[in-house]
Amino acid sequence: MTDMPFSYRERVLRDIRSWAARGLIDLAQQRRLEEEVRRGSDLGGLQVALGIAAALLVGTAALAFVASNWAAMPPFARLLLLIAADALVVGLAGLAAFRQRASGDPTLRHIADALAALSVAVSAAALALMGQTFHLPADLSGFALTVAVVGTVTALVARSGGAAGIAAAALVVTAWPDLDEFGPARAVSWPGWACLGLLAAGQLSGWIPARSAGFLVLLIPVATEIAVVGDGEPRVDAGRLVLLAFGVIALAQVLRLVPALPDRVASRLSRLAGAAAGLLLIGLLIRAAGVTGWPSATATPSAPRLLLMAVWIGLVLLPPRLRGEPLPVGLLILAAAALVPLCLGGPAPPILGEAGWAVWTVLLPILAVAVAARLDHRRTLYAGSLAACLVIALALMMLADNLIGVSLHLLVAGALAALAVAAIRRLPRHAAPSWP
Repeated sequence: MTDMPFSYRERVLRDIRSWAARGLIDLAQQRRLEEEVRRGSDLGGLQVALGIAAALLVGTAALAFVASNWAAMPPFARLLLLIAADALVVGLAGLAAFRQRASGDPTLRHIADALAALSVAVSAAALALMGQTFHLPADLSGFALTVAVVGTVTALVARSGGAAGIAAAALVVTAWPDLDEFGPARAVSWPGWACLGLLAAGQLSGWIPARSAGFLVLLIPVATEIAVVGDGEPRVDAGRLVLLAFGVIALAQVLRLVPALPDRVASRLSRLAGAAAGLLLIGLLIRAAGVTGWPSATATPSAPRLLLMAVWIGLVLLPPRLRGEPLPVGLLILAAAALVPLCLGGPAPPILGEAGWAVWTVLLPILAVAVAARLDHRRTLYAGSLAACLVIALALMMLADNLIGVSLHLLVAGALAALAVAAIRRLPRHAAPSWP
């Protein structure tokens, strides 16, 4: 059993040695690649870590000093202090971004990204403190929208993934300001949708750095608009949520057909599909909450939803058929998991019981998401799905009245999984990972 390397550099070096052992690269290429990987010094990461630590310490000291004298300061002095602090952080972020573009130093890129995100946070704090100083009426939704606009502009100008993350989180608050209770969601205003579109375009084009988590945060306001139904007693419709998630996956799959699609855009589409798969997992977990008795979770089967899901599946199968590629087995497994809340949203049949119904309509679909994530090399989604399966299995065993019945359902499900393992031997000739 090989040891797991702790650093990214060690993993890359291990992969290079594996490529050379399999004959994919020759010895000269192996030496050049290893020299290129080892050429960068670890001091760059150390500088970033020490710089962030210094900024946190100095910033905390400044906040403590200002807080101790805040009540005694006149309003005009407070205003000048907030504007000066904001201007200082914005200036440092702009200087770091300018120097990074001139030199191409990756260390400066991380510092510039952190300073840009800090500038948005300082601007948000300045806005909140200004409202407190001048006794403005509280408006959390409007405040969050202002922060989203500031974060979006900063992300586009400074090409900052951190600022984009703050803007996306602010958009979530804009869509659902009553975070302390499950209240009705508000419609996102047109400035919010403009920010959402600009952030999505920037992340998909590669202008703004983004990972799957960033795309997932961007999808949450859209999911709130679509999946939260009802005014007096709002409910989260798991069926609508999984339809939205798989629709995004299908859209990302179809966009791969664009001629001469840049590699960076194809990579971002893969991350967007991973975020949508995470949203699908959230929908299945909400379905699980509804099965266990949470009244605010629902999933209503209907023919139009099944028809729309059939369209999404057809779009997923379209690119492989047109290109003569194998079927995307990971996406087909996700489609099967998404069909569960669309087809089986009613109460448990008496023959199965609530525990058995939970095994087949909750545990297995989430386990299917884990299998699809493993096939498509999405480690975070894979780990999250397995963790959810473990928690749900333990909950079923603790809450079930008939442990023997639960064990029988789990045994049958395990036998079916074993049959699927035997069938997979024929799979590589007909199917392939969804995102090469």
